Amino acid sequence: MSKENRSICQYIYNLSMTVSAILILLLLVSCGEPDEKLHLTVTDPRCGTVYQQLEVESETIFVLRYRHSVSGSLVEGRFLISENSMIEPLSTEYTSFGPGLPLDRWESYKIEDGLVTVYHEEEARETIRLWVSSYTEETLIVNELEIPLYRPEISHLLLEIRAVP
Repeated sequence: MSKENRSICQYIYNLSMTVSAILILLLLVSCGEPDEKLHLTVTDPRCGTVYQQLEVESETIFVLRYRHSVSGSLVEGRFLISENSMIEPLSTEYTSFGPGLPLDRWESYKIEDGLVTVYHEEEARETIRLWVSSYTEETLIVNELEIPLYRPEISHLLLEIRAVP
């Protein structure tokens, strides 16, 4: 092999190694850190008892469904778990208006086939606190898994929902 051919081969080898290194770096940068798993926890804030702990990813949407204590109709609230473990209210859906349900002229909403959907523009929050009972049947729905939050043996229970790393 002549000196000129050896030089060309060395140049091609160096070029291919440089291109390979750049491609590997680009791949590593584009993949970034794997998403850190979060846990959606349901606890009693007064004593710290953990009732549920579900592994979720950021950008997961979960639903709180309950039976309205006055109208008896079902209400569903949708929430988004953000990257920084905050809970962002998205919407509330119901078929029968009752006390405490959102709907005013400043909120965006639609009424279609008897279903009222109110879209929220509230700030994200760290927690959701709610009283649950067998009368109102609060249920947490995450990734199609339905988890009753109420306990038939306890008339009223204060719970806190939070997303934690």
